[in-house]
Amino acid sequence: MKKLIVAVLVVLLASSCVSNKKFNSMKAEALRLEGELAASRNRLDDMTGQNEKLAAEKARLVADTVRLSGELNDYRRRYKQLLDDGSAESARMLRELEDKEMALSDRSRRVAELEGMLRSREEAIDAIRRKVTDALTGFEGKGLSISIRNGNVYVSMDDKLLFRSGSFEIDPNGARAVRDLSEVLAQNPDINVMVEGHTDERAAEGQPRPERQTGDDRRAPAAGEQADRAEPHHSRRAGRIASGRSGQDVRGPREEPTYRNYSDAEARRADATDEKRRVARPDASRRDGAVAKTDTACRAPDGRNIIRTTTQAMPTYKRILLKLSGESLMGTQKYGLSTEVLGSYAEQIAAIAAEGVQIGIVIGGGNIFRGLTGVGRGFDRVKGDQMGMLATVINSLALQGALESAGAKAQVLTSIRMEPVGELYSKAKALELMEEGRIVIVAGGTGNPYFTTDTASALRGVEIEAEVLLKGTRVDGIYTADPEKDPTAEKFSQITFDEVYRRQLKVMDLTAFTMCKQNDLPIVVFDMDTPGNLRKVIDGEQIGTVVRN
Repeated sequence: MKKLIVAVLVVLLASSCVSNKKFNSMKAEALRLEGELAASRNRLDDMTGQNEKLAAEKARLVADTVRLSGELNDYRRRYKQLLDDGSAESARMLRELEDKEMALSDRSRRVAELEGMLRSREEAIDAIRRKVTDALTGFEGKGLSISIRNGNVYVSMDDKLLFRSGSFEIDPNGARAVRDLSEVLAQNPDINVMVEGHTDERAAEGQPRPERQTGDDRRAPAAGEQADRAEPHHSRRAGRIASGRSGQDVRGPREEPTYRNYSDAEARRADATDEKRRVARPDASRRDGAVAKTDTACRAPDGRNIIRTTTQAMPTYKRILLKLSGESLMGTQKYGLSTEVLGSYAEQIAAIAAEGVQIGIVIGGGNIFRGLTGVGRGFDRVKGDQMGMLATVINSLALQGALESAGAKAQVLTSIRMEPVGELYSKAKALELMEEGRIVIVAGGTGNPYFTTDTASALRGVEIEAEVLLKGTRVDGIYTADPEKDPTAEKFSQITFDEVYRRQLKVMDLTAFTMCKQNDLPIVVFDMDTPGNLRKVIDGEQIGTVVRN
């Protein structure tokens, strides 16, 4: 029994030890599983958070997708609209291009037609010249010349061909030349003819002055009767042109032509007046006659071709370069611009521009700033001259405004680029503007330092091919000495360039003066401050001082 109990106890003890190990083992396993469970739970929590973030990101991406889809559709609509608009614009531009091509084609055809007309005219003129040349063979070089100018044939007969020396009787050779020419004209009735003769008041030595024949009784010498029959109009008035029938004269300056018989005394007075005008002109070689002639072709009652001519007073010069002193623009002030002086200058300039005179103007800047004055005050010469150039621009703009207020058209060109103040100067542009009737004011001097506005005026005058350089100052001409300092100083009415050099007179700076001499550009120095003086100079009145070679 005891053995049995012991055995049972042993068995029990033995069985109790095994269960405890297993328990511990199971407990350890349980702890491990709990740890894994906790770790899995943590991973689950992380994955849940990530899933939430991904869901939010997905929602955002979906929203962006919807927005971008809308924008894409909008861009697609705009692109289509642009394509449609571009097609319309392209079509419009294509239509404009076609229209311009048609206009260009029409213009090309017109140009071709005009060229053909010009060729035909040139051929006709050349044919006339050949006929005249053939008819007058043997006379050229003997006082007769034939030339073509401005689309017209000019036949010039000197007095040595028409008249014997010291006689008013027509020379036989001259009579033959006139007769041959008249035959050519008689054979070509469609030719418009203008005959102009120039005479003087002096009778031939040892001969009485021939009496003028007036009215319908006027007859030419026998040798000239052929010419009288062939001439559509004829005049023995100095510098005048008569038109229509014999004994009819054009009278009345600046008005429509009138016709009447003039007396012998009236004819002599008219000749004397024309001669005075011719002598009074500062440069008689530059312009022909004291009247302007406007010719209109028409037919006389008897079927002859005539030229109806209107006469009016004609300025001595067609194109001028006017140099104005900047100091003159001050007036009675000590600095700046005087509106009264500007207004006076503008009215005088506008008046002659209205008569067809082409005007270029250069203005100094002494009323505002002089480069040399700046040098005396410590300025660099180049900077000082540049400041002086800008001063001339101010004066030029002021004069432009005054001219436009006076009813004239004016344009400022600058020697240095400064748009939009003024367009850059060029000879071609200046001539183009003057041909259009605009007054051209060239500002900025020459555009270079060390040159005065006197030099600029001489340079521009030569470039634009001006007939004269008018130097408008506050003095009335050139004197032997300063008249304010020497009361015995004498004024020159005319003087040569060489005489100015010899006497060392101060007219312009040496560079400007030499340029005028070398290019045969006359200078007229006159008082611009006296109203009406500019017109007097243009009309050929002897005021101021004329300097020429």
